[in-house]
Amino acid sequence: ELTPEKDSYKMSIAKIDENLEKITAMALSNNRQCLALSCKYLNDKSAYIFFYDLTQNMKRIGKFIHEGSSTDADDKHFISICFSPEAIRLAVLTNIKMGNAKIYEWKKEARVVAACSWLDELKKESKTDDFADIKKISADPNNNDQVCMSGKNHIRIWRNHGGILKPMPPILKLDSKQMFSDHIWLDNTWLVCGTDKGELFFIYDSKQCIFQTYAFGKTIEPVSCLLSYYKGFFVGGENGLVAVWEKKEIVKSKEDESTLKDVCTHEKNIKIESRGKIVAMNTSSKTSSGILAIAYKTNFISLIKLGDIVQTPAEG
Repeated sequence: ELTPEKDSYKMSIAKIDENLEKITAMALSNNRQCLALSCKYLNDKSAYIFFYDLTQNMKRIGKFIHEGSSTDADDKHFISICFSPEAIRLAVLTNIKMGNAKIYEWKKEARVVAACSWLDELKKESKTDDFADIKKISADPNNNDQVCMSGKNHIRIWRNHGGILKPMPPILKLDSKQMFSDHIWLDNTWLVCGTDKGELFFIYDSKQCIFQTYAFGKTIEPVSCLLSYYKGFFVGGENGLVAVWEKKEIVKSKEDESTLKDVCTHEKNIKIESRGKIVAMNTSSKTSSGILAIAYKTNFISLIKLGDIVQTPAEG
């Protein structure tokens, strides 16, 4: 049985607020000590982000982030949030039509460091009507002034220029006219992104796509989410399949692209539970003693020990 017995781990449950309607996004700091929650309240069209110290029994810390007002015509909420590597800053995406992206310094006064309407910025580059629909933002592990944003017809690095987020040049050798369902950073050097056609693209130094392959090997299944872990990364699929990818020796030279293609290998596919589309994954630890949590669109959650994944037989 892959799911741990109920007495093999401890679970803490925290009630956030009586008037809370839903949580729309969540981010965990790299050191696993700080949690950010994006919250929507009943009869309130604005959006909030609160910060909690996990080492102090979910004590609320820092200044909360608030966007919108009760008089807004449409509901506002955050669709993606992410801490910077040192958890000093928080990058956010909102659901408004013009595509609002911001970087906050949150610990003292929730100050906006950089912001943009990504739709307006992209319109400056192209006159086409086939615009992007960005759904995810992540912090560049090497630069606090840079983020990566991805979604329909878009995956680019964006940089803070005098308080305005500006798109960097398109990634070389990558067709951006497709649906990028998720992306992750791997070893601070590689950007890995998945598509709704089941493909993975490996982008070197956030500038050039070195190679592409299918996420689940010979099984073609749309990629729904990605998660890095201590040995490589996991790929979650639309039909509940999980692909396990492991890192090999990372070569930083661009001279031999065939060597660069061996940075990761597809080890196997496993199916934990037949619960439908995987919508999110996360781990409790960066070592083999940790737990992989898998959330499904059907509101089920599967838990599996990272150490057990090695022994898990391949699908089929």
